[in-house]
Amino acid sequence: MNPVAEMLLSEPTPAAIWAALMLLCLPAVFLLASPHSLRHPRLALLDIIGTLRRRGELRRRAQADAVETTRYAQEMKVAADQARTAAHRWQQRRDKATAHTAAAWQAWQDADTDLTRLRAAAAWGTPQTTPTPACYADRERYLHRLVTTAINRGDLPTDALTSFDPRLHQFDQDVAVARAIVAHRRDCYHRAAAEEATTIHDTHLAIRSRDSLHHEYVTATVHAANVHHLLPTDRPTPRARRRPVLARAA
Repeated sequence: MNPVAEMLLSEPTPAAIWAALMLLCLPAVFLLASPHSLRHPRLALLDIIGTLRRRGELRRRAQADAVETTRYAQEMKVAADQARTAAHRWQQRRDKATAHTAAAWQAWQDADTDLTRLRAAAAWGTPQTTPTPACYADRERYLHRLVTTAINRGDLPTDALTSFDPRLHQFDQDVAVARAIVAHRRDCYHRAAAEEATTIHDTHLAIRSRDSLHHEYVTATVHAANVHHLLPTDRPTPRARRRPVLARAA
């Protein structure tokens, strides 16, 4: 190794001086490279300064675009995570609605079976007796117990107690209450089916939103990776802003 190289490697001060001299000589090199520059050195120097400024501006724009691209990718990650959680909750609601509809259907069918059985038994008729005040009191108590039990099971609405004639024979009361139970269970099934259809529709929307946001997140991540080398090294990583999820919250 020659003495000059050994000095530059062992002493940092001469190396810094040499580097500064090279930078100072750089405009002169550009000037000597062009005959036009020799004739008009001032204009050539202004062109060099303008070129350096334009390059610096382009570099700053590229860095700003890289920062924004990275921030957008992080925001899309937050939105995609929220959409995935919302879609999962809607799927759970859909499963519960489907199970509720199936149970409502079965309850309707069971009530209809009971009514069919009572109607078949009614073909034998009811005993013809002259009711007494005590008989009417028994019929009223029987009807009260019958309807209250049905309400507690959910077979009748809470205001059904006043919907029946307490003077009817107990067997006729059984048929009347069974008929009302079938009607109530049928209405419950129709409401459950309508709610299930709405929930299925909303679940499909949530799933589509989840898939769309996930695709956007993947695309944004690829773009951010392509410009990662342009990020300024003296700035912290951009933080993501929370974006609203397009899917309805569960």
